[in-house]
Amino acid sequence: MIRYIQVLAVLILLSAVSCRHESNRTQFKAIGITQIASHPSLDQVREGIVSGLAESGWQDNRNIRILFKNANRDPALALPIAQSFVTDRVDVIVPITTQSTLAARSATASIPIVFAGVTDPVGVGLVSDLNHPGGNITGTSDHWPFEKQLQLFKTLLPR
Repeated sequence: MIRYIQVLAVLILLSAVSCRHESNRTQFKAIGITQIASHPSLDQVREGIVSGLAESGWQDNRNIRILFKNANRDPALALPIAQSFVTDRVDVIVPITTQSTLAARSATASIPIVFAGVTDPVGVGLVSDLNHPGGNITGTSDHWPFEKQLQLFKTLLPR
């Protein structure tokens, strides 16, 4: 989990710092984080991202501004939330879960999107290749390597 959070924090920082998105704001970079619902695992991802940013020297209301919005289990709110981030002119959108990421992709083709908690980003059409995602979208997948796990079970417990 630590490695996952470090990767996300680096991706978010690179997206926010290198973006070409114009803004009316002061010196703060704005990061819009959204998730489809409150759930222990999703909340842990969000908290890990915020902690990872802080460990890298980026703290809310100090040198970045973190805007967090939760759809509260209502998929119909995912797109309006993403659109509000576009209206707010955030520097990077960090959607947690597939539904939130699909909404962010629909809302913008220019603001960088760094997703988390998406099991099959290739299968749902977010990216064509995780190693070379292209466009304004990248992120990490939480896909569990079931095949490798089963192979290990067969090796350790052949019967």
